[in-house]
Amino acid sequence: MSKITDIAHRAASAYLYELRTNELRTKCITAGVLNFVSEVLIRHFAGAPPSKPLRKNASAWGRFLVWSKINGKAVKLALYGGLIAAPMSHFFVTTMHKAFAGRLRNGVQWHMIGTSMLFIAPIQIATYLTSLSYIENGPSKPAVKKTFKAAFVPAIIVTWLTAPPSLAYAQRNFPFEFEMPFFNIVQFFTGTLFGTITLKKKLREEAENDAKRR
Repeated sequence: MSKITDIAHRAASAYLYELRTNELRTKCITAGVLNFVSEVLIRHFAGAPPSKPLRKNASAWGRFLVWSKINGKAVKLALYGGLIAAPMSHFFVTTMHKAFAGRLRNGVQWHMIGTSMLFIAPIQIATYLTSLSYIENGPSKPAVKKTFKAAFVPAIIVTWLTAPPSLAYAQRNFPFEFEMPFFNIVQFFTGTLFGTITLKKKLREEAENDAKRR
C-alpha cells in the first residue's frame, strides 16, 4: 500500500509541476484525456454495443478495441477537449481573473462566477454542442439545430447548478492555475453521469423503434 501511495504522490507532484511550468499544454492534455475516458465509460455504463462486430480473425488489438468500446467518437472528443475546449477555457478564465482581480468576497470572486455563468457558459456549451453534432452527424445544419433544441437548455441548467459551487470551492482552496483542472474533473463526473443517462435513453428508444418495425 505504501508503494501505491508513493507512486500516487510522485504522479501528483509531477502533474502539478507540469501544470506550473507548462500550464496550457497540461490543461489541453488533461481535457483531452478526460473527454476520451468519459466517452468510453459512458458506452460501458449505458450498455452500448461495440461500434463494429468482432471478426473471427481479428487481431489482439482489434479484440481490445471491441472489448474496450473505444471508437472514433472518443478520439474526436479527445481532440475537441485538447484543441478547442481547453484553450478556450484557459483564455476565458485568464481574462476573467485579470478583469476581476482583487474583487473578493469571502475568498471568492463572485462577480467573475456570475459573469461566467451568464456569458461564458452559453458560449462554451454552444461550442460543445456544435462540435458534438459535427462529430456524430457531419456538417449538417438541421442536425446542429436538433442538437441545440434537445440539449442546450438542460446543459445550461446543469451548468448553473454545478459550476458556481465548484468554482467557489476551487477559488477558496486552490491557486489560480489549479482551478480549471479541478473544474474539468467535476465536469468529467457530471458529464459521464448525464451522458450515460442520455445514451441509455437513446438506446431504449432505438430498441423500441426496432420492435415496432418487426
